[in-house]
Amino acid sequence: GLYNMSPLYQKLTLSISSDTIGASSSLLLLLHLYLHDYCFKRTTTETLAGAVSLGAAIAASVLLASRLDTTHQVFSYLSFALGQFVLFPFFRKHLLRLSRKAHLLNTLLMLGATLETVRRLSGALAVALAGLALFTAFLVPWALISVEKHKVQISGPWDEAKLH
Repeated sequence: GLYNMSPLYQKLTLSISSDTIGASSSLLLLLHLYLHDYCFKRTTTETLAGAVSLGAAIAASVLLASRLDTTHQVFSYLSFALGQFVLFPFFRKHLLRLSRKAHLLNTLLMLGATLETVRRLSGALAVALAGLALFTAFLVPWALISVEKHKVQISGPWDEAKLH
């Protein structure tokens, strides 16, 4: 079905400017990142936010695919996007169940491939992305753990009743 629909997807946004496609795709992908269920239990669309996140990612992929030159490129890009957004979370969940080390290795390989791809475009951007990844992976959790000791427990009538 996807291969047969590729010519339609390719011509979908001919009357829309590339700036609008880029901005819309960026907003949809940010919505995907914001609403994605990062610890999904059974399916990626179990919650409303998960379904909206998946829909936003696929919509952004269709918009971006509509700017490609050939129907084969459109088909390939959309096939990759479906695999990435629909199937890959299940693979990662299964990999985590099998081995935490393999899951960590997969994560590091994906980060390395992403950094190498970005480095080919811009070395400075790759360094910035690596810094953001390190900041998110190490400094943010450290900051949250270090401020935990300053947490104040407020109690009041809204607390659950305690049996004595």
